[in-house]
Amino acid sequence: MKWLIDYCTPTFESVSDEINVHKFKAVKRNSFYKEYQEALKLSKIILKRFGYHISEIDHSTVEKILVPPFWIDMSKLFELYVLGIFKDKYGNKILYQAEGTYGEPDYLLVDNIEPIIIDAKYRPIYQEDKNVNTFIIKDIRQISGYARDVGILDRLGYHTVEEQSLSVVSCVVIYTNQDKGDKLPDSLTDGTSITGFTKFYKVPISVPVLKNQTTE
Repeated sequence: MKWLIDYCTPTFESVSDEINVHKFKAVKRNSFYKEYQEALKLSKIILKRFGYHISEIDHSTVEKILVPPFWIDMSKLFELYVLGIFKDKYGNKILYQAEGTYGEPDYLLVDNIEPIIIDAKYRPIYQEDKNVNTFIIKDIRQISGYARDVGILDRLGYHTVEEQSLSVVSCVVIYTNQDKGDKLPDSLTDGTSITGFTKFYKVPISVPVLKNQTTE
């Protein structure tokens, strides 16, 4: 890491640490430099957090910085958090955003015994045991499309037309619930069945929180 920093530092020799807020907010993205888009996005978030005065941070006293949740794409954060848990449990059997013919599900569990299509949904509505509502139906239609995608089925091990036409792949929704633990069940299909659908399950998992902090 030190070598990388030393290599990059000279590039910033002529870059000023003075911030012109109006100019910075007016920066427009150039289609020729797409690789800068994420850096600009993150820098705006950081500078906004400190009132565009980054030098005022006292690194000696600030250990943790609380960030308003609406500044962060919580759905993406939850998706990546679940990915880490899956990688710990299943290793290389988990494929992240594997590209099919038309879609890219969040995860595929490529397993000879129990291949599964999995999606992470940061939706509290899944905590309820009521009838399936509009949001859940939309999610189920999306995941069902993955389960009929020839490219996805091929990645799961169904290579021939006959295998694909006969397969009913298990589908699982991972959702957040702070009343549950942060461990997955031994089998994802041990989760709660979603009423009215074949081989559709939902599995809860909690996310880390700071001590003395509550979640809504």
